[in-house]
Amino acid sequence: MDLKDGIYMVVGGGRSGVSTAKFLSGKNKKVYLTDTKEYEDIVPLGFGIDTIKDDKNITFILGRQPKEEEIKECEMMIVSPSVPPKAFPIVTAKKNDIPLYSEFEFANSFCKGYEIAITGTNGKTTTTTLVGEIFKNAGYDTYVNGNIGNSFINDAEKGDDNSVYALEVSSYQLELNDKFKPDIAIMTNITPDHLERHSTFEEYVRVKGNVFVNQDENDYLIVNKEDKILTGLSENAKSKVLTFTVKEDKNANAYLKDENIIIDFKGEVYPLIDINELKLYGLHNVMNVMAASLAAVVKGVEKETLINTLKNFKSVEHRIEYVDTVDGIEYINDSKGTNVDATVTAMKAMKKKTVLMLGGYDKMTPFDELVKSINDNIKCIVLYGAVQNKIKDTLDKYDYKNYHMVQGGFDEVCIKATSLADKGECVLLSPATSSFDMFDDYEQRGRAFKSYVKNLKG
Repeated sequence: MDLKDGIYMVVGGGRSGVSTAKFLSGKNKKVYLTDTKEYEDIVPLGFGIDTIKDDKNITFILGRQPKEEEIKECEMMIVSPSVPPKAFPIVTAKKNDIPLYSEFEFANSFCKGYEIAITGTNGKTTTTTLVGEIFKNAGYDTYVNGNIGNSFINDAEKGDDNSVYALEVSSYQLELNDKFKPDIAIMTNITPDHLERHSTFEEYVRVKGNVFVNQDENDYLIVNKEDKILTGLSENAKSKVLTFTVKEDKNANAYLKDENIIIDFKGEVYPLIDINELKLYGLHNVMNVMAASLAAVVKGVEKETLINTLKNFKSVEHRIEYVDTVDGIEYINDSKGTNVDATVTAMKAMKKKTVLMLGGYDKMTPFDELVKSINDNIKCIVLYGAVQNKIKDTLDKYDYKNYHMVQGGFDEVCIKATSLADKGECVLLSPATSSFDMFDDYEQRGRAFKSYVKNLKG
């Protein structure tokens, strides 16, 4: 992208907004960085806004919305993923024909590398991390960016035509997608989520589909064959569609047979790995492995490199992550389980009697499917946070009585869960919703849980 002289407005003072402002200042462009939060409220969040406060190219517009006159001064507006499409700056930019980019699409315009974009309701982070590991081990100059916590703009210009970018893409990052065209798009699954942002499930599905909307016949779309919504959505793709399933389905490009992952690509069919050699919990992770493996196969990664990476890959932090065993009780951190489907998956992965910690911020999603999925391994449930009464009502609706409500802080929730678990059992933090009632994000919540376990051990 050729950046003209002028002022660039960056909306959102979080991680991606700060990174974008730094990038533009590095190109000697004038920047308005705007956020409705005050500076002193943003600094403790740790997004780095304090590192640019003395930058002469950057002007802060904080604690309020930018004025229309300020927006009209700008050459372009770049929007952080946290900013909804109906926000005043976006609406005003459109009204005044100001070029509008999401942070993700803006970064993409500077990227020359081979792009593998991963989206879905669950499994994004694990799959993205695994894709990055595979290509790094294969000798590629590899970057892992996006919703995974490292803004795309940080590395967009660093690679060349031979570099590989593993990009985790959220629905928020796809809302304003106009030109983003990954070489490979992966869709892990789709279930209702972020309805407080997208209003309807149909709109959420449409936005997720933006990951492949600009692809052509030279590109690949990899989808979960067991997800009927995704397979239906993929019928609109112009790209080559590959599928994966944990069933023995020889019409898929990756499937299970006798606990072996079988790859079927361009007429070659072969066993890749026995799933018992993986260091990951659950069949959902087998699906993540299949999706990442198909991307590697498309790009021509050597089989031996792929297998060795799969054998040594461990679960990502905060996603069904084993923390420790204290006094015979196993602690599992699934703080990244921020929706019902993720928690259902975590419950299925548990092989021991489990005390489930459930609750947090209300994302306006129902909990019926979660309650209907409670299995015999769930010993009891500890409810907490702003959404606990809503979950309680759903449990009562299905006559599930084995729950406990905690009104205090997070440590008290953890203490209650420990008191309910016996030796040989598990305590599982898998909240099924966001963390914003108590924490800045799921990572902070997960770290708090791990800190509690560490202190238990002494």
